[in-house]
Amino acid sequence: MKKLYLLLLIFIYQLSYSQDVLIENQADLDGLTPPTTITGNLSIISDGSDDIFDLSNLGSLVTITGTLIIQNNPILSNLDDLSSLTTISGGTITIQNNQNLYSFCGLSSVTPAPTAETISGNSFNPTYADIVGANCKAADVIYNDTANDRFNTQAEIDALPNDITHITDELIIGLDAATNDITDLSKFSKLRDIGGVY
Repeated sequence: MKKLYLLLLIFIYQLSYSQDVLIENQADLDGLTPPTTITGNLSIISDGSDDIFDLSNLGSLVTITGTLIIQNNPILSNLDDLSSLTTISGGTITIQNNQNLYSFCGLSSVTPAPTAETISGNSFNPTYADIVGANCKAADVIYNDTANDRFNTQAEIDALPNDITHITDELIIGLDAATNDITDLSKFSKLRDIGGVY
């Protein structure tokens, strides 16, 4: 009985998906059983219904046999939860149009280097050599999302990148008193510039 229990535990902790995985919103990601291997492609492409900001369910992911695509996630700020990832066998990384993505440090353990990379349209756009080197994170954290510049709940504030230094448009906090539960504004402790109304 103990052997069966041990094998079951090993199976649970080494979950492998034998197909492409498409994550289109935060609910998809939160409902995903945390994998260690994806035999296929991993695509994290927002459909706009529930913006993706927390990749913690991918924290145990070690191997992707296909490609990695991260696109169109306006409030995703970092890839830190991908720090267990060491292999992308498909050789291609595409990380585009994630306007608040400033830290790629979670990909610094991936070897060998991808055979093709497209990194553009993000808050910070390093090369893969930068990512595995010492330049995997932007010095300034610029928040640029005019569709998400009004914050009425602590959860909305908590979803923001850490250490924001610049906001390109307006900043409105706690406008709706009925839903306002904001008690911590430490995300703005390094804020130096707001481009619009505040």
